[in-house]
Amino acid sequence: MYSKGFVVTIKNDRGQVLRESRDREVFLPFNSNYSILLKNNNNRRALAEIKIDGTYVLGSQRIIVPAHGSVDVERFCIDGNLQEGRKFEFVKATDERVQDPTSNFNGFVQIKFWLEKEQKMPDWVMPVIPVKPWNPPYITPYTWEIGDVPAPVYYSETRPTGISGFSTMRKMCSFDGGTQSSTGQPVASCGSAQTFNFAEDKGATVEGGYSNQSFTEGNIGELELNYTEITLKLKPSKEAVTVKQTRKLYCSNCGDKVKLADKFCSKCGNKL
Repeated sequence: MYSKGFVVTIKNDRGQVLRESRDREVFLPFNSNYSILLKNNNNRRALAEIKIDGTYVLGSQRIIVPAHGSVDVERFCIDGNLQEGRKFEFVKATDERVQDPTSNFNGFVQIKFWLEKEQKMPDWVMPVIPVKPWNPPYITPYTWEIGDVPAPVYYSETRPTGISGFSTMRKMCSFDGGTQSSTGQPVASCGSAQTFNFAEDKGATVEGGYSNQSFTEGNIGELELNYTEITLKLKPSKEAVTVKQTRKLYCSNCGDKVKLADKFCSKCGNKL
């Protein structure tokens, strides 16, 4: 999903980007780990807030996404442990680990981005360097005298204190990528009769396998008041629907190219 220079995608435990439907739905199997890739294509840093199933999965912390950079988040950090934790695992809403199986927020991944305010360039007077006599072959260090060059004049600015909800300027900014496990999940081949089986059950996210993804604390300046929000819906399927395997889909009846979100073939009307 792309909005105002920000990109949010879901990746499976093999590091593959999952396909997003027109309804902003992402399909992956139950009992599988996933990560959230945050990209910032703006020329300023941004602060990101992550909510899954209505819960702030990083506790009171936020993620700093560098300008023209990205961050891949794969685990919870509710307890404040910056060195290790548990991965995001997608399970049935009826799983005993789900806190509220009836919650309407289950399955939703919500990201809010705040851009850092543009820094004011200092207003200063370009000094005029006076010409001094040159006496070769000796080079004598020149000593500046008071009055030779006007002192630079700068705008006076106060240190930003942040916006409501961000009481501290110490935020997560970077981390070392943790080791991702591979389940050997097969990737479906793209042929003329390729189909995907989508389940009707609802899902939710719980603490999954161990992750050694580590974070560090950092600082960010004053933030814009307006934010950009991107929301994705996790939906269950018997296999992960990746971007790679859905680049070429064809109707099983006439062989015409179709899209993942299509319910019927636009050429022959075959139900997909």
